[in-house]
Amino acid sequence: MNYGKLSAALIASLTLAGCASQQIGEQATYTSTVAKAPLDISASFRPSLCSNQIGYLAFSVKNPSSEFYSLNNAELHLPEGHEQQYHVLAGRELIAWADAQNNLSLRNQYNTDLARLAAVSVARLMAESDNDTVSAVGAGVSAATAADMLAEEAEKASIPEGTSSNHLYEEALMVPPGMDRTFWVALQAKPDAPLLTEVSVSYTDGEGKTQRFSAELNKWQQCAWQQQRIADVRKWGAAHGHIRVSYQSNGATYYKSHDLLEVEEKYRQQHEMASSE
Repeated sequence: MNYGKLSAALIASLTLAGCASQQIGEQATYTSTVAKAPLDISASFRPSLCSNQIGYLAFSVKNPSSEFYSLNNAELHLPEGHEQQYHVLAGRELIAWADAQNNLSLRNQYNTDLARLAAVSVARLMAESDNDTVSAVGAGVSAATAADMLAEEAEKASIPEGTSSNHLYEEALMVPPGMDRTFWVALQAKPDAPLLTEVSVSYTDGEGKTQRFSAELNKWQQCAWQQQRIADVRKWGAAHGHIRVSYQSNGATYYKSHDLLEVEEKYRQQHEMASSE
């Protein structure tokens, strides 16, 4: 077995997979009047907890001060004019989603583990080959599998699964001094809802002042909740010459590089014009 190639590939996978981090996206900006942002905030979807029509959105909140910081009565603000096309799950809906998501996660994890077991088995046989090319490919498969596993664990550590105590709509949230917490919501989108790439959140701080910040949402393209919207936009874009098709294979269409949000804006404008006629 070529341990040198395998070790080098595994070391490379450790580098590529990245580390768990408190900052899960671009730094949010405060839109309320503050001399200095009291919290370091970033936001991201967690793709492994996203499902068809429902997205899992997390906010990482770090308190750089030496005092406990309170966020009371937090409220998520969705794109103006499109609020009715999104829905924050609550109550019995949230319980039903959590139960269904747990079942889905267990099935997905089993299938992923099975695929990884097969990949590792094949990689081991290839790495033991006397053929240098086959051995190198085997080492690469092992590295890719390891990188996937590490990336998955890093995501779990950076965006942990939520509980009732850290739901964004919990009445009184608190962040300890010099530490960070992650708050979350589960969102449902209607099929015609615009792609959600940015939101704002308002809350009342410990002094009774209303604060508000705006955050760009990381991994919005990887979250499955609006994949049908993305597919519709790309299909329309290709039909109207805004996107070029690269190739088609097994019923799937692959597109050349394009600005999805720019195409969606044109798609939305045309549909709004058509509906107003």
